[in-house]
Amino acid sequence: HTSIPVPQVRRVLTSETGRTYVLMEYIKGRPLARLWLSMTSWQRFIVAWTLRTYIRQLRVASTAYERCTVPGPMSDSLQKFGTPLWVFGDRFTGPYNTWAEFCDELNSICGKRGLGLFNPTEDLVLTHCDLTARNIVVGEDGRLWLVDWGMSGFYPAWYEYIGTMSAAYRDAVPKSWFKHIPLITG
Repeated sequence: HTSIPVPQVRRVLTSETGRTYVLMEYIKGRPLARLWLSMTSWQRFIVAWTLRTYIRQLRVASTAYERCTVPGPMSDSLQKFGTPLWVFGDRFTGPYNTWAEFCDELNSICGKRGLGLFNPTEDLVLTHCDLTARNIVVGEDGRLWLVDWGMSGFYPAWYEYIGTMSAAYRDAVPKSWFKHIPLITG
């Protein structure tokens, strides 16, 4: 439901231990992480704007998926999921039937700490949740490919910002990347 360049899944394998491996199409190109510092300010802006259009497409396409009201990974059943809400550690992994159920748990902790409350009426949208320069391949044709969808799922729109910021801190990216995150994530 989007025009976002994404590698095709070639095969999904499950090991005897239950671990799942996804083999995907190889994209000829270079990771954006290797190119970012050599780009001009204008080139960086174009990359950020392109990524912004991808995020907007994901948000629109979300409504085509019948389980878009269930937080977590795209699946036919409820799934546990990681969260970029690093403030809370790995405490909240679900599975949750609804976003409101997830918010109730978050708000029970936040209320005790005097933090802001999460809104259980927010719409959920498909988010990549690990959008960082290492997960973007600049193809030989110049197109930006999004890879590593392992953390993606249905969350509120602001999750993309939190996930992108978390990945940026984890990857120790250049400051110029941080400056573009609000534009990219909306």
